[in-house]
Amino acid sequence: METAEDPRVIPRSVAERGLRERLGERLRSARADAGLLQQGLAVKLGVSRASVASIEAGKQSITVEQLIKIAKLVGMHPSDLLRDVLDESGPASKELDRLPDAHKTWIIRVKKEEK
Repeated sequence: METAEDPRVIPRSVAERGLRERLGERLRSARADAGLLQQGLAVKLGVSRASVASIEAGKQSITVEQLIKIAKLVGMHPSDLLRDVLDESGPASKELDRLPDAHKTWIIRVKKEEK
């Protein structure tokens, strides 16, 4: 049985869940607008359909590489997927500080490119 002390368990704050959920909703919407089913996206990403469902439900994080690949598959720029998910003036900006530096740098660069 996994416990909070188990190193495999990564506790998530309410704010982190909010970020994952917002991104998941955005990804689900973009996938549906592109006419892709979860299974089709999963095959193209090289993951299971359950993984796609978990990402869209905000229960699983994605890598920057996966975000870029999803953006290409749905015909969008990665910054379009992040729009409204990471609003620099809103509470999500605090969540940005919790990301690894490489991810934070990439997101900031993408946000600057969209301006």
